[in-house]
Amino acid sequence: MIKLCKQIVSSAFSSSYNAKMFMLFLGYVVMLAILLPSALEMIDTRSLPASSPLESTLDPALESTFLQYFYLVFLPFIGAITLYAENFIGILVLFFALILSDRLKIFQHYVLLLLLYLLCAYPSLVSSDLVPGFHASVLEALALLSNENYAMLFALYGGKIVWVFLALAVFEWGFYYFKRLEIPRVVWENLGFVFVLYVVVFGIYSYDSKSLVLY
Repeated sequence: MIKLCKQIVSSAFSSSYNAKMFMLFLGYVVMLAILLPSALEMIDTRSLPASSPLESTLDPALESTFLQYFYLVFLPFIGAITLYAENFIGILVLFFALILSDRLKIFQHYVLLLLLYLLCAYPSLVSSDLVPGFHASVLEALALLSNENYAMLFALYGGKIVWVFLALAVFEWGFYYFKRLEIPRVVWENLGFVFVLYVVVFGIYSYDSKSLVLY
C-alpha cells in the first residue's frame, strides 16, 4: 500500500501539469469533506417512507433522496460555480482550458485566459435569468454596466479571478524551484502578469474607495 502511494505521488509530481491536477484533486476532496456534514443535515430524510420494502425503490420520495446523495459528490464544483455566479460560464471555460493546457500550450498564458474569462462575462449575465438563484448575484455587475462604470466592472471580475491565477502561478513557480529545474519563461511571464493584474484591480478599488484596498 505504501509502495502504491509512493508511485502515485511520484507520478503526480512528474510534471508541473500532473502536479497541478493532483493538487486540484486533493483540494476537491478536502472541500468535499468540509461541506459534506452540513449538506447531509440539509437532506430531509423525513420524506422517506416508514417502511422500505423492495417496491419502495420506485417511490418518488426515495428516488429524490438517492439523487440528493448522488449530487453531494458535486458540492465543491457547484460551490465554485456559485462563488463565480456573475461569470459562471467563464469559470467553466477556465477549468476546461486548464485541462487542455497540457496539449495546447497557448492555454498556459494567463493573459489569454483572462481574456477568455472576460469574454464569457456577458453570456453569463444574459443566461443568469435561466439559472435559479444566479440572478441576484449579477445585480452588481448589471448596475455597473448600466452606469457605464467599466473600470469597476473590470475590478469586479478581476478581483476574484486574480486569486485563482495567483495560486496557479505561485504553485507552478514553486514546482520548478523546489525540483531545482529551470523555470520556463512562461512561468515568469505569468507571475509578472498576475502581479500587474493585482495592482490594477485593487488600485481601482483603492481609488474608488479613497483608501488602500489589498483584498
